[in-house]
Amino acid sequence: MRKQWRRAFEGATIASWVREDLFKLYPALRQFFDNPLWALLSESAATMDWDELAATIRVANQPLDGPLGRLTAVLSDRVDWPCFCIHLVMLHTQHRRFRIHRQWLANNFVRIFGWVSVQSPLVFIANDVYRQLGPLVPEEHFSSTTENSWAKWPDIHKLNLELIERCSRAGWLSAHEQQLALWWWNLSPTQCDAVLDEFDKYGEGVSLSEVMPTALQQVWRRKRQRWLNYPIALNGFDCGFPQVERLS
Repeated sequence: MRKQWRRAFEGATIASWVREDLFKLYPALRQFFDNPLWALLSESAATMDWDELAATIRVANQPLDGPLGRLTAVLSDRVDWPCFCIHLVMLHTQHRRFRIHRQWLANNFVRIFGWVSVQSPLVFIANDVYRQLGPLVPEEHFSSTTENSWAKWPDIHKLNLELIERCSRAGWLSAHEQQLALWWWNLSPTQCDAVLDEFDKYGEGVSLSEVMPTALQQVWRRKRQRWLNYPIALNGFDCGFPQVERLS
């Protein structure tokens, strides 16, 4: 296994029997290795039928509904990295059925990746994924002079890392990056401003209170229960939701 491990760091694919041993020791690795994102980033992605892939999206075992539907709202809330493959697929669809979805993603895709890229284990290869994504992001969706520009990602990524770090030091949501990213994304603008004001009040280098405000905990509990009730899948792959219980 040691030889296989060294070869993996040189870019080789780990043998299946070694992977199975690793998956037994670290079950989370299986979801990471099997995530459809890697196929979507590969050279073979150019020949994919994106509309056909989008048709396999399931939310609570149901096909995706209209742009204002409940199932679509659940998907839009999910900016955890296991679901990122679905957002990438939707961005590349062509069918008019997905037109509103594409328009929404054109306005939000850079921000979505901004939160996806701060989550473990993707945070360790965020720059590599960004470079791989560049050719796959339709340029017509983004303008270099707007906040939607793909070139804005490094700045967004840096800011989000700082926000995650501040919350992690306070122990909010068990300092779990995936959950913290989801929490930030699902706060209202007013709630975001309130948290940022709290940051300013304490200043850099000073820890926030260890207890997350009750109103913000309630936001998380409501959303979390909804996500657990509405699991999301792409082409049979379960885009699993993080199972961390402690809130503060």
